[in-house]
Amino acid sequence: MNPYEGSARPNSPSLRGTCIARTFELANPPLIDTWKWNFEEISDRLYAISVIGPTVLRNVYPNASREEIKDLIERQSHKIEQMIKWADAQLLEENLQIGQPGRLELLNAAIRTPLANAYIDLLIHVDYALRLLDSLWLQGALTDAGHTERVSAMRRIPRRILGEIRKAHAHYRRDMRAQYARQASSTARSTLTQTAVDG
Repeated sequence: MNPYEGSARPNSPSLRGTCIARTFELANPPLIDTWKWNFEEISDRLYAISVIGPTVLRNVYPNASREEIKDLIERQSHKIEQMIKWADAQLLEENLQIGQPGRLELLNAAIRTPLANAYIDLLIHVDYALRLLDSLWLQGALTDAGHTERVSAMRRIPRRILGEIRKAHAHYRRDMRAQYARQASSTARSTLTQTAVDG
């Protein structure tokens, strides 16, 4: 399966080069599923955007897509931190305890780009925010509707970032196709010119 054709779970050969092994833990089951289904795709696309694009296209390739993703992750991380601060304040005000995760799952990732590392940091913070929201809900300090709304907002963040990564990667692929088309056209013109000279 081609990892650059929009598949949710690309089956790509191992990328060469340097990677850093990272181990981390998550407790929220839907968040764990999000990571398991999407991280390989995210990692591959971010590698293409951060490494392959600038290498292959050189000065022609704009770094705007990479910077936009970086800014998006930073903005979403700020939203998560705001939710954590709000939940912490509610727990403190109501003199409630922070619930413990029922079970943590150990996850492993091969990190090939700083953006992939930042995405994992974001997932860890979302997981913690969800634990705080669950703690408030379990102790009656958050209504069912309030809990559902806030939890849904937190869970949407990783999927939103995936959508933006897909769009940025599609932009990169269009640039690649345009570059190859220009090269092919230039080669064809050179061949015709040389044929005319030789003839």
